[in-house]
Amino acid sequence: MNWASFQRAIQDHLGSWKELRPIFTSLNGDNSWLMSFPRPEEERRRDAKAFYHVVFEPWLAGPASLLSNWFLSISLSVAPALSQAHHIEAVIGLIETTVSSCLQDFTRHISRYSAKSEGAQEVEYDGGMDAILLGFHYLDHTHEATLWLFNKAIPVIATPEAAKLAQRWNHFTTIRRIRDLPPRTKSWRTPDLHPGDPLPVWLSTFRLAAGQAELNFCLVLV
Repeated sequence: MNWASFQRAIQDHLGSWKELRPIFTSLNGDNSWLMSFPRPEEERRRDAKAFYHVVFEPWLAGPASLLSNWFLSISLSVAPALSQAHHIEAVIGLIETTVSSCLQDFTRHISRYSAKSEGAQEVEYDGGMDAILLGFHYLDHTHEATLWLFNKAIPVIATPEAAKLAQRWNHFTTIRRIRDLPPRTKSWRTPDLHPGDPLPVWLSTFRLAAGQAELNFCLVLV
């Protein structure tokens, strides 16, 4: 990744904004993203952090295989620019410090988002990732080899099927389930739809369920 170009892109975006907007950073040129959602002003000042950072379906470490490579193997078309969890921490640090310098509103340095996720067996975690979001349960969306790279203390928010997979690995300490939007629901603001902590109350996610389980791939973020 060209870090200088990335920082200039963030600065250009900020220069044209009247207020903070979400930043989506592609992690692997495919289905994996870092989604950075702007926090409310009061929360930003309290936590000295401009965004709530969600890692969406990370797939960074090798192919996705079922049973064995000869049965089913899916590979990315190009090698990910970000191949480790601490690379994502560096991106988060760059986003936060760039926003800090542009808004002159925050005081913490990039070291707050140092590569603490490298020690994936440590329960204590003070890095920049707030949650990992798994919206589908196929192996290229819940890539086990990649997810083992992340610190176990990072909360996982997942569909029921993906949550079952993550629980089998016995790695992550906190796993929250995404709920389905019932067909007769009149408002997405129903408290029962919210997955709960650690997702903040101002950010919600739910699934639009189809009649067949294999077609349940429509995820909503509000």
